[in-house]
Amino acid sequence: MAAAKFPTTLLFSPNFVITAGAVLFRRSTSSSSSSPPNVLEVCILYHETKGHWLLAKGRKDRGESVEDAAIRETFEETGYPCRLMSGLQMWTRAPPPGSQTKDSAALVSNAIEPFAVTMRTVGPTNVKFTWWYIAEWTGEPKQDGTQTLSESFTSEFVSVDTALKRLTFETDREVVEKAAKIVLESDHAKLSYVSLSSPSMILFLNLLCFKQKWKWNHVEELELVLFFFPDNLDFSFSLLPK
Repeated sequence: MAAAKFPTTLLFSPNFVITAGAVLFRRSTSSSSSSPPNVLEVCILYHETKGHWLLAKGRKDRGESVEDAAIRETFEETGYPCRLMSGLQMWTRAPPPGSQTKDSAALVSNAIEPFAVTMRTVGPTNVKFTWWYIAEWTGEPKQDGTQTLSESFTSEFVSVDTALKRLTFETDREVVEKAAKIVLESDHAKLSYVSLSSPSMILFLNLLCFKQKWKWNHVEELELVLFFFPDNLDFSFSLLPK
């Protein structure tokens, strides 16, 4: 019998719990916020007992998907109806359906994957994994009475800068900072779909193969969705996985 090639930790089900959370965003309006219109705002929680500013998260129920748990917990703790944000463009190691290749980081559009995971070791038999998603407010009215009997949160939408100043824990600040960066970069990214059969795409892929030291058969007969910045080709290359 051989040992594992890479460092491996084995945990059985009594020793870990899966939790999920979401960074909940909205765009400010003149009627909903004191911020200027269309400013990105994030919902944070104030724990009235402990005096902490936090992000919404909680345990996955039995038989529940991680994504559903993230949205349910975010709604329950904030009171704001929400959903996973659509149209995000982010790096992920999740392969496309049916992929037969080794996993690698890729920049993809319309991603609904978790963008972060935290692992908290409370003790050798108590490890908590939290999967983090990006969510958006649906615009429906905030609801009262959504929290459980053990929860005592007050929720508030604030600017990203304000959230980064208020949040009690460094990890939460890092999670918000990364989520906001993904949302803002997604807003500004230009997504171009170019068929492999077009002359411009063939030229681009030849340049790409040369710069990335790929062989042509690595990309032959594929149709690619690229984040293509025609005025800055080097920047386009920098977005591709190394």
